Amino acid sequence: MKMNIAKALAAAVTTFALVFLSCANEVIPDGGFIDGGRKLIGGGEVPTAPFKSFEGASVQIWEGSFTEVSRAGTEVCLNITKAPGWWGGAYGLFDTGAPIEGVTCDLSSVRKITFEAKASADGRTFNFNVPKATDGNVETSIAVGTEYKTFTVEVPSGTTLNAETSTIVSMATGTMEAGDLLYIKNITFYDASGAEIVPPTTR
Repeated sequence: MKMNIAKALAAAVTTFALVFLSCANEVIPDGGFIDGGRKLIGGGEVPTAPFKSFEGASVQIWEGSFTEVSRAGTEVCLNITKAPGWWGGAYGLFDTGAPIEGVTCDLSSVRKITFEAKASADGRTFNFNVPKATDGNVETSIAVGTEYKTFTVEVPSGTTLNAETSTIVSMATGTMEAGDLLYIKNITFYDASGAEIVPPTTR
């Protein structure tokens, strides 16, 4: 009897260890990964603004040129503080503004991006950027009004986005002025077939 109990306990421990190890560093399909059985970033049911379905992103503010006033649901509100002229920042895999070491996002399957944007003043513009596999970005000038409008960014034929990037999207320059509020929400990614996707995150 004691022998059977000992065998059962040993089998249970072995099964638990195998399950735990099988989760270590496992890439999961919805934008995240598992490390030692613990979800570190991405892949959750609750999206992180300004993305519709990508969890785990954070903001990187360049040279104190704006502040993030609010982040709720899939919407962020930015208060531009260094304008007119140059300002900028990004959303991606950052920890207090710095890239998370060894963690990257694969944007190579993305062929189209949609999002909604508006500003506190009419007629403002800004550049919406996504990183290319080679140096530089796919840059799109966005003209916003005071009501939300949906914008579409197409990845040009022959261009591939970065497969190992910390920066997912960035915003910069344009005609925003100091004190302007910029609202962005529901950034959504699509592949070549037009299907909505969540770019995978790996380490």
